[in-house]
Amino acid sequence: MAAFLNVCRYTPTAGSTTDWTFSAAVTGYQSPTAAGVVNGRLYKYRAESSDLSQWEIGEGAYNTGTGVLARTTVLFNSSGTTSKINFSAAPQVAIVALKEDLLSVEEANAFTAGQKTQARSNIGAPLGDDSAFTSYSPSVTASVGSPTTVSATGRYKQVGKIVFVQFHVTVTTVGTAAGQMLVTLPAVSVSTYYYTGAVYHSGNNKSGAFTVVPGSTNGVTYDATGTTWWASGATLEGSVFYEVP
Repeated sequence: MAAFLNVCRYTPTAGSTTDWTFSAAVTGYQSPTAAGVVNGRLYKYRAESSDLSQWEIGEGAYNTGTGVLARTTVLFNSSGTTSKINFSAAPQVAIVALKEDLLSVEEANAFTAGQKTQARSNIGAPLGDDSAFTSYSPSVTASVGSPTTVSATGRYKQVGKIVFVQFHVTVTTVGTAAGQMLVTLPAVSVSTYYYTGAVYHSGNNKSGAFTVVPGSTNGVTYDATGTTWWASGATLEGSVFYEVP
């Protein structure tokens, strides 16, 4: 996808198959500099002879230091090929917009990762949507007693003020642990709302709720029947999303 310039048309220093080096703006049009050309950015162009017998449409980057628009990719030309036209004289070169450079809500649009990031920035949307999850190490404790051996892994992704969390807990030896299972979160939640996710015991196929404690980095869970999860050999998978201040 190329960039645009308003009413930019000029005469280069030469024809032939060389790149387009700016010479002078065509009367009634702007030079690339006057039109706000950006160094290194890609632009589509149409070059045409005065009698229109020779013409070429292509794309290339503009170098503001040298005033050169590269003829990197030829898309169409008067010979019906994608090769550079050997212009017999210096043509007029206009910066143009082609169909593929314009957005259509009726067709699929293909964007690079950089273009997606720029689009989000343009409209003030969060830029973290395409980022990977970040690992963290949850702490796991009990509301009553203490486990002898318990381990946990987790990961999260924050998009704006919303944090998405997934965690895995393995209870090897339960010890004296009982009551609620408390699992820490990667960031403090807002103090005004409870957020509830889900927990699944992959050993016995039971499920339960996981509730984020407002204004804290803790979440608590029981199984759906109100029974404690604490038991040697328990393996739990949990997920929740919540808001941060």
